[in-house]
Amino acid sequence: MELFVMLIWLLLVCIIVFAVRSAFRLEHPQARGSDVWFHLHASEGIRKNSHKMPEALDGFVIKTPFDYPPLVHYLLSFISRKNRERLEPFFGSGVDIVQAIALFLFTFSLTSNYQAAFLSGILFAFFPMLVKADARVFFLSPRPFGELFASLGIILTLFFVWFGDIPSLALSMFCLSFVFLSSKFGTQAIVFLYIALTFFLLNGYIILILLGGLLLAILISKGHYVKVLKGHIRHSAFYRRAIVHKHSWTKQISGAGEGKTSGERLLITALKNPIFYAIAYSPLLVLLLLFLVFKLDVFVNNNILLALLAWSGTSLLLVVVISTPELRYLGEAERYMEYSSIPLCAVISIAAFLVDSSYTWILLGFLLLYSMILIYFSHQQAVTEFVKRPPSQTDTEELFAHLSQIPGSAVLCVPITTSFEVSYKSHHWTVFWGGNVPEPPFSRDDFDFIFEHEFPFPSDDLDPLIRKYRADHLLVWKGSLDRAPRGYYRDLTRFPLVFENSSYALYSTGTAQVTNQT
Repeated sequence: MELFVMLIWLLLVCIIVFAVRSAFRLEHPQARGSDVWFHLHASEGIRKNSHKMPEALDGFVIKTPFDYPPLVHYLLSFISRKNRERLEPFFGSGVDIVQAIALFLFTFSLTSNYQAAFLSGILFAFFPMLVKADARVFFLSPRPFGELFASLGIILTLFFVWFGDIPSLALSMFCLSFVFLSSKFGTQAIVFLYIALTFFLLNGYIILILLGGLLLAILISKGHYVKVLKGHIRHSAFYRRAIVHKHSWTKQISGAGEGKTSGERLLITALKNPIFYAIAYSPLLVLLLLFLVFKLDVFVNNNILLALLAWSGTSLLLVVVISTPELRYLGEAERYMEYSSIPLCAVISIAAFLVDSSYTWILLGFLLLYSMILIYFSHQQAVTEFVKRPPSQTDTEELFAHLSQIPGSAVLCVPITTSFEVSYKSHHWTVFWGGNVPEPPFSRDDFDFIFEHEFPFPSDDLDPLIRKYRADHLLVWKGSLDRAPRGYYRDLTRFPLVFENSSYALYSTGTAQVTNQT
């Protein structure tokens, strides 16, 4: 009977997780971020290559080896193109349901208390950092897949450290190998987390487990992961030298330069600060801090809680360290807090029942309410960014109907991230690269030549780009121009207009036709 009750609580957690993660896409199934088209295109490229890794993806003028972590794309390649597009809105939700189940069972295994397990699942469902208005669960992305196996890998590693469980040791290495094979950001996260946990828990086996996972990734992929790892390192190095200085998401916040009043400017600056942002979107940190201040005895001599505390604290420490200008190229710093969701939800649930104070439950209620409000605003932001701002479905269909009637040509897109959709949905190829930045032969000079001021907007002087890359057409998404560097693209009348609707303008550049092998 108790097992039946526990399964009911677990089912309820799964339903809530799915509802929270999928609400936006259930309401707006056609909304998609630009990266979705790359992931769909990569999956289709593997399918067309008889489920083998292609040397390079078709559809891009600037050729680059396909060295992106391939596991998610490989798995999706076994699903038909139409069904893959149907699955896309709910991929992240499905993965997070599995992660919620793992958290529920993990908490129950430590406490034998299904109520504590249920609480951990609810906290996970409403963990705001995991439901931001970005590509994590609203759109197809390898990120939640990588986080799932990172969480499983660390949980199993801890089981080995705590209980000496040999099967957990073997399974943890397999889970880590899946992280390496599926997510660049996940790879960075687990490397930093495992190094830190090795020192915090004073256990050298932890770093050896990470190395075992790396070796397994190479073996499972029959050596392909060596190519992926080299591409990852090359891309990170190029990001540090060039992209980080021009990408709108990774440029450093220089100060309170927006807002009409000093109060508004202060608030805007705080919200743009990765550390403040990470704490604001991980409100359980507040309760954890209060536990440490007022109920430290609950944690002292409890190795399980101390390990979960070390895991959570390491994630926040990574946010602090990677927020520095010197390390910002390692990705949006606040995203490292995504890897704290499992330990934070588990440690708060366990500690809440150990403390069992009315103040604890009242504060938890307030934090859950705050989280729900924050998630609601994330949904509203997603509606603005991915429903109201982007081209309408009708305009997009009109554009691709027109492109289908034009012989294959090279297209320069403004902004350049529109290239992914054009390459995936048409027979044209775009002035972009299909994966990591291809250096060499691509160089920082080449990057600066394309992006004079800010990625993803090509330089205002388009003619040299058109000549160098022999672009036959220029495609402009009109709605993006308000975000382009000031003064850009004011004079496009010199190009013959061949198609236009309220969202797009397609121009002929008059260059010679080129082939897809350019």
